[in-house]
Amino acid sequence: QLLVYGTVSTGFKGGGTNPRPFNIGQVISFNPETLTNYEAGFKSDLFDRHARFNVSVFYDRYKNIQLPVLYCPDSPCAATLNAGNGILKGVEASLFATQIEGLQIDGAASYLTEKFTSVNPAAAYPSNPGGVAMDDPPIGTPQWKLSGGIQYEIPLGDKIGSLTPRIDASYEGKVYAGPYVDASNVRHRTFLPAYTIANVRITWRNPGDDLEASLEVTNLFNKYYFLTNFDLRGAGEGFDKGQPARPREFAVILRKKF
Repeated sequence: QLLVYGTVSTGFKGGGTNPRPFNIGQVISFNPETLTNYEAGFKSDLFDRHARFNVSVFYDRYKNIQLPVLYCPDSPCAATLNAGNGILKGVEASLFATQIEGLQIDGAASYLTEKFTSVNPAAAYPSNPGGVAMDDPPIGTPQWKLSGGIQYEIPLGDKIGSLTPRIDASYEGKVYAGPYVDASNVRHRTFLPAYTIANVRITWRNPGDDLEASLEVTNLFNKYYFLTNFDLRGAGEGFDKGQPARPREFAVILRKKF
């Protein structure tokens, strides 16, 4: 019913050289990135296994963090440098509950924070306008992520089967997409804005539970948001591009078990 655990683990990401040099001066090597992770938490089955609640906390020490920069000798360029060392801390929790017959509730939440403990001068602002600063947030990772869903299976009789409507929603906080340096050599942080999306689905299952048909709508409110951002205006390329997420979509899904 209750599992308490603690782990210590290590890992690395291999080093290499700049894969896209524009001249011989930009053939820059970088060292492996290493990580030591400390984690503790618990996993629990509660209320006669009608609820599952898990929590974990973690503390990570990074060395030689690999990050892309837009400036190097004879800039612009597209190089990876060892930006420095840092610490990442966070907590994650998840819940799955079926206390009432036919009703299912699930949810998850995570929070993390990161900071540099030291910065490599070659990758640091202002000597490197497109580089990192000590107080930069983590690139590509939101501080907050939340999700939740609820569904209820409605019996329709031994000859018809059941109908299960479901709705779920997820929130992702703003994501740091890296620095942008304007024509005046002033550094600006760029972010992908936070967003919330919702999905709905209704599923029919036959009495033998080997055939089901679902109608679902994803991105129910047709939220317009971006998954990526790549700002090259400061590198002299004159454009800022991003990848928009999928719009509202409808689907009919049929499944047969054999």
